[in-house]
Amino acid sequence: MEPPDWYYLGPDTASAIASKVAAGGNLYYVSLVYNNVVLKPGKRTAAVKFGLHARGWSESAYSASDDPSHHGIGTGQNLLEADSVVVLDRNGNLLWGKVPRPNFQNNVVVSDSGASRVTRVGDMVYVNIDQTGYYYLEVVDAFGTVKNRLFEGTWNVGEHMVQIPASAMKAGRYIVLRRGNTILNWQLLK
Repeated sequence: MEPPDWYYLGPDTASAIASKVAAGGNLYYVSLVYNNVVLKPGKRTAAVKFGLHARGWSESAYSASDDPSHHGIGTGQNLLEADSVVVLDRNGNLLWGKVPRPNFQNNVVVSDSGASRVTRVGDMVYVNIDQTGYYYLEVVDAFGTVKNRLFEGTWNVGEHMVQIPASAMKAGRYIVLRRGNTILNWQLLK
């Protein structure tokens, strides 16, 4: 998807800081950050309204077919919940939606265990290993391209701690734990 010329925010997003973020390849997303908004459990804030337009306002220049945020919402004027649009808290914890999975290479198998083995707290990552083996902890972009290798080597059963360098903590990237060509856990970096 070609990045839009600009995006505009609706009146309910006046306190948001907006930016266009490159996710890898030619994929971009809009990030809206609310610095002074605190949500208590079960509470919500005003709806977020923003729009995008293609270069020169030409509809033919844009196709939503490869846009992860359009997954499952159909076409037309009907309002639907877009669970492919994600809401994260300040620490990168998922509050709403389904994070699109990176496009890993064909020879990579993504484990469907559902168990989270990786916890991030600030610039530290805690990895829980249940089987001794050779592991990789990496930061990848939306296309599965490795941008930073945080760890490569043998881990025994237990919890392990790895620091993420500031240069690797870019929005739109993912932390990936893998053993060989099997992805055991992936999560979006804030």
